[in-house]
Amino acid sequence: MAYRVDGVRKTPKVICHVFESDEASFIAQSIGQAFQVAYVEFLRANGIDDPSYLRQIDYQEVLNSQELLGDELEMFARKETQKDVVVPKKSGEPLGVVVVESGWGSMLPTVVLAHMNPAGPAARSNLLNIGDQIININGISLVGLPLSAAQANIKNVKTATAVRLTVVSTPPVVEVRIRRPDTKYQLGFSVQNGVICSLLRGEFHIF
Repeated sequence: MAYRVDGVRKTPKVICHVFESDEASFIAQSIGQAFQVAYVEFLRANGIDDPSYLRQIDYQEVLNSQELLGDELEMFARKETQKDVVVPKKSGEPLGVVVVESGWGSMLPTVVLAHMNPAGPAARSNLLNIGDQIININGISLVGLPLSAAQANIKNVKTATAVRLTVVSTPPVVEVRIRRPDTKYQLGFSVQNGVICSLLRGEFHIF
């Protein structure tokens, strides 16, 4: 994305830092509370201001309600969890992937591989798994980009005959436990033929 300042075209630069700290829990809590306030304001700006619908949730409560099978920060810190893959394809052939945002609370703001066309190059390569976080595509970092910009970069590789990706791997099979504050909250996804085909937080585009 680019913008103009005094007639000069400028491209914003996004820098993401992953760090460790003895105060990580406090920092995460503070960031989470800031996101919570921003989210509530976003809902109010869009006409959702029903006290029965909105419930103030302490961020520590959210942290305590999650049972994580792996430490996400550790996942990004270990080199062996990151890999570079090259997916061969025909010129003009789409990569055959669906991506979504990594979501609120993720340590790294990038896109996640949500679905692969079984007949597409990505699936045929057997190098990628659903849930992989895509860090880079053909030398372009996707970290910090809006979903639409990341999707555009993926779409732009259609003319290429090979696509190089840097991903943080997720095992082919993972156990996920979802907890909701109340049963009135939806799980937030739809399943068709054993595949998650839609998420509440966004829409799918196949590239």
